[in-house]
Amino acid sequence: MGASLMREDLYQPQTATVVGYSGDAALKDWKFDSVIFEDRYVPYGMFECPDLFELPGGVWVLKVSTMVVTADYYRLGVFDWDTRKFQPNSSAVPLDYGDHYYASKSFFDAILKSQIIFAWSSEAVASKIPHMGWAGVQTLPRVMVYDSKHQALRIFPLPALEALRQELLFSSSGPRKLVDMEPLMLVDASGDGTAPVPPKLQLQQEVLASFTFPVDLFDTDPGAFVGLLVRQQSAKQYSRIGITANPLGGRTLKNTDLTAASYTDLPMDLQAGDAANAQNCSELCVKDLRCVAWTYVRKNSDSDGECQPGDFLSFTPRCSLKGFASLEQRNISSCCVSGFVKTPLFLVQRNMSGGWGDTSSRGGRARILPDPQVPGMARMDLQVFNDHSITEAFKDAGLERLTTRLYLASPISGGVSATVSGTSRPVTLLSAQVYALGSIWTSRPATFFS
Repeated sequence: MGASLMREDLYQPQTATVVGYSGDAALKDWKFDSVIFEDRYVPYGMFECPDLFELPGGVWVLKVSTMVVTADYYRLGVFDWDTRKFQPNSSAVPLDYGDHYYASKSFFDAILKSQIIFAWSSEAVASKIPHMGWAGVQTLPRVMVYDSKHQALRIFPLPALEALRQELLFSSSGPRKLVDMEPLMLVDASGDGTAPVPPKLQLQQEVLASFTFPVDLFDTDPGAFVGLLVRQQSAKQYSRIGITANPLGGRTLKNTDLTAASYTDLPMDLQAGDAANAQNCSELCVKDLRCVAWTYVRKNSDSDGECQPGDFLSFTPRCSLKGFASLEQRNISSCCVSGFVKTPLFLVQRNMSGGWGDTSSRGGRARILPDPQVPGMARMDLQVFNDHSITEAFKDAGLERLTTRLYLASPISGGVSATVSGTSRPVTLLSAQVYALGSIWTSRPATFFS
């Protein structure tokens, strides 16, 4: 199986394709077999690193890496052995919401009876690579299981990683109510506290934290955030991981072009008016689980040619769907209308990290799960791994995932706090543990930070 441009007689512009090949017993002579799946209107029409496998219960999964936006997606569906075609029965779903999870490949572990997946986490700034002495790392192994209730994959860290746990740096003694803008410190790395954690125990950590909050919190409080401060060096240097309300959710922004990369560009009706097309673009975003924001590009109607296509793969009118975008990524343009889907977001905010590299926010749609014990309340479970410059976060047993890079000037940035902001409604930290983790390696470079 491969993902590539198809043979010339079957090729369609902007169509990304997964094709099957048949080989001889020696696996040396390969011949084209079938078109397993194709997706039109993918910018530059290119998939990489496809996987097709069946999970228990007869659920088939097709996973692809989309080259232009460097993001991995999966689709659930059925595979017909007679036609050699995969038929999706759901929207594509991000394997990971972060900007450093790509080119993943999975395999079936016959001992664990589980589908395991790894990915490549690239570096953010290529110019730093020669100085650092390494380029890219492999993410933690993750287990993939089908959740029939949510009709989605849960993708969570391999349980055997618990063997890396060493010293317990923090363990909660009971539920603690959180106060708006008053973070509850779990691990002190600043040196200001009574028992700061030694630097050698801050490089690799695992954080487990469970929260409860009103199930409608992110509908009523547009500035609300619930989650963790990680890689914290001080009260003013940290990164936030958790759920936030999307204050832009549901808004339509006229004369605005969101410049974040689009994972698909869809043609719109030439006969319809711009208002109808913009509304349809918004609805397409809502239906696509990958989509957080959209931009509708109007027909070529203005006299100065501002809306003319920029290259041969562009066309108007079109609907561009985006996996993540913010108001910082926008241009004023009379040819565009943009908007954001109305949903809470699971994201990392890096603008206070104090590091170099990309410090923008990244994330995706967050499910709000009801607390089975308390009517009217929701529960969120977070599991976060910090390993030098890479952070991998898992929400609700892997229902959503996020991988990012945090390049910090000092290794003494291992502080952890539970936090809530933007609301006075009741938010409780049910439990929390922080572990220092060991390494699978017997030796390592002297420094990962200079």
